[in-house]
Amino acid sequence: MKFQGGISELGPVGDANDAHQAVGRWWASTVWLPLYGQEGAPDSANKFVRRISYEKAQSIRPVVERTIGGFALAVEYLSRTTDARIIKMDYYKPGISPPQLLLDAADMAGMPVHPDTTFPPKAITVIRNDIVVANQRDYENLQQVWPQQ
Repeated sequence: MKFQGGISELGPVGDANDAHQAVGRWWASTVWLPLYGQEGAPDSANKFVRRISYEKAQSIRPVVERTIGGFALAVEYLSRTTDARIIKMDYYKPGISPPQLLLDAADMAGMPVHPDTTFPPKAITVIRNDIVVANQRDYENLQQVWPQQ
């Protein structure tokens, strides 16, 4: 199964119709915004890691721009069909690669992935009682991202 769509098809997380769509949009936005949004400036949360990510990301920007909406749809689809309630990334543990769900979603959308830099190092989404909480930088301070409060 393949999913298509670029940045122009990536809707806001807050406008999602359900929790799984919100999770797909959140992960896509989390990949896109720190690297390509904000007028092209790297995110300042972890300047060294984000600078490396930014530099690597520039070479694949045109492809990501054409596929990031499809990636959101693929994450939504996989989250829904596997009933995934938690998706988390942890680059700080040796030998840990991105979650298979995110790698599969990228493949289904034709989105290139740098295994060590595409996804924020400590990003997480959790679906609890049809509420999505998430954080790009740690697992402790989860904020509700959908539905909007």
